[in-house]
This record gives sequence, C-alpha cells and structure tokens, in this order.
Amino acid sequence: MEKFDYKGKIQVYGAMFDGVNDIILHALKGISKDGVYVGEESQRYPCFDSEDYASESRYYWNFVFAKSKTELKDRMQKLKAMPVIGSNFKKLNNELHPMGYWGGDTNYPVEMTTEETKTFEKVTFKEIGKLDMVIAFDTTGSMAAYIEAVRSEVADLVPRLFKENDDLRLGIVAFGDYCDMKSAHEFGDAYQCMTLTNNENDLIKFIRETKNTSGGDGDEFYELVIKKIVEETPWRENSTRAILLISDADPHPLGYTYENYVVGNQIDWRKEAEKAARKKIKIDTVTITNAAWYKELSAMTNGISVPFETGNKTARLVEAATMARGSVMSRAKFDELADNCEDEEMRQVFCSYSKERNDI
Repeated sequence: MEKFDYKGKIQVYGAMFDGVNDIILHALKGISKDGVYVGEESQRYPCFDSEDYASESRYYWNFVFAKSKTELKDRMQKLKAMPVIGSNFKKLNNELHPMGYWGGDTNYPVEMTTEETKTFEKVTFKEIGKLDMVIAFDTTGSMAAYIEAVRSEVADLVPRLFKENDDLRLGIVAFGDYCDMKSAHEFGDAYQCMTLTNNENDLIKFIRETKNTSGGDGDEFYELVIKKIVEETPWRENSTRAILLISDADPHPLGYTYENYVVGNQIDWRKEAEKAARKKIKIDTVTITNAAWYKELSAMTNGISVPFETGNKTARLVEAATMARGSVMSRAKFDELADNCEDEEMRQVFCSYSKERNDI
C-alpha cells in the first residue's frame, strides 16, 4: 500500500488528481479526469472534533477507478458486494486494483493499492497433496482449552491426517505473550515450535508436552508469531502453504512496550500479512471473538475466516482445515465428513472450506 497526504497529488492510470477532494468531486459528478472515471462508496459517521470543539459528520470513503463508464459500473458492483475487511468501513483490497481509501479526517492519509504489493490475488493450489500446514495455538488463559482438546485426541488425530495424505508436512506452534518469555533474549514457553515434519510420533509427543501460558495483558504478540512462522518455516517449493491461527485477542499495536522484552514494538501485523501473501501463504482464522482484524488478516492472505468458537471441537476443526487442501484422498475424506456432519457449527466450517475450493 502507498499513502498520500489528503491534499497531495495522486496519480491513477496517468491521470493526476489534486488530492482526495478532487477524487471525491469527480466521483460525485460522474465525470472523468483525463479519461479516468472514479466510483465511491462511503459511510457517514458522527464524531467530535476536539480542535473545533464541536460535533460533526464525516465519511469513510472507498474509491475504485476505471477507464470507461461500463468498466466503472462493473467495478462498483464488485465494490458494493465486497465485505468490510478492516475497521471504519475499510474495503481496501488489491482485488479491484487500483483502489483507494480515506478515513475522512485531515489527520488520515489516503491509502492506495500498488502493483508492487498486489497481495490479494488468488493463491491457487500448487501440487495436489503437497501441503505445508502450520497450526498455531494461543495457549493463554481460556484459549488453553483449545489446544487441550487437541491433546486429548492427538494420538488418533495425527495418524488420520497422514493416512489420507503422505505428502503432508505439519508444524505446530504454541505461544503466549512477551510476559511469558524467560528473558528479553529467550522465549521459553512463550513460543514453542515444532517445525514442519511428517514424523507422527514427534508431533504427538510435542503436542502432549506443550505448556500453557498466562498472557498477562489483553493483547498477545500475534504480530511476532505471524512474522516468525512466515519467515522461519521451511516452506517447500510448489507446496500449498497454510497457517491456521487459533486465537481470540488482538495483536499489540506499534510502539507497545513490555519491560525490556519489547521496547517500542515495530512489528506491524499488516506488513507481516503482506509478506505472507507474497509467499503464497494463506492464514486462516477463527471467529471466537468479533475482533475485526481476524477477517482482515484472512482476506489479506486469501485465507478463510472460519465461523468457529467451541473449544472441544478443535480437533475436528484441525482435521477439516488440513484435509480440505490435501491430497485427492484427503479431499474425498473431507467431502465424506462434510456430507455426514450434523453439527451446525462444524457444518459452517466445512462450508467455508468447500466454498474456497469451488471458487478456485
């Protein structure tokens, strides 16, 4: 993404707009700028301006651009059908590149998609069955119940996964937060990792022996977890790559500090998501809470935002997520499980992964 001052010049398809107000003007009047048409979708929000000390109305703006009215009509239909993938009515997505977003306040820059960071294109399956899958569990507080559910079934679960796909490599990450680290330079139980492997016994042993963590404050170091998994996992060439993030909190913001373990956090989860997308790594998330960043993270990486929240069904979630993108045999098993599923929550899980496969 590229950011511009709201009064600064913004070039799209060779046309030079004199700031965001010029873009809005052309959109509302339905006129072109040097042959470039603009479409907008906006949402009003009431706010209080501390500078003017008065209540006022502002708008969140999403913009699309086209070289003809016919093309603009098509793009506008797609824009209106797109879900909000960020906070504040934000739909910024390279699926409709070039596209722009403005938060409606003079303090906000105008964000524009760029060719260089075209991270939202479809991530197609590579070699059928060649699946590299990392399951990342938040082990803090109530989230510990989710990995505990997998621990209780792991001896049966892991062999089932590999029985249907002999080209599966599975990795496990169990993590807490900065406060769970042994020191500023030693993770300890804060980041427990079994890298990609097809050794069933090692996986079973590792999952059984993972430790729960406390987590401390409300947010967790998801930004660091995503960064480490994306950068440190030995992803195979031409594999289908996926991360299933089972968690319920928010990442730490930029500038976050905890003692001397992290001082002025500089890891931006969106930047890490863009790295994942460039490496064709899907990140699936679960909707245990309604935190908006999960859906945005999955949308950015072409992953699945899975409607799931019940801890004791986590092993079934892992099975569905792994088999959906695996070998021909594992996909057939996935279809069988989906057809015979009577649990409404799990039916939604199967439906989410089936839709992805049908859309490819």
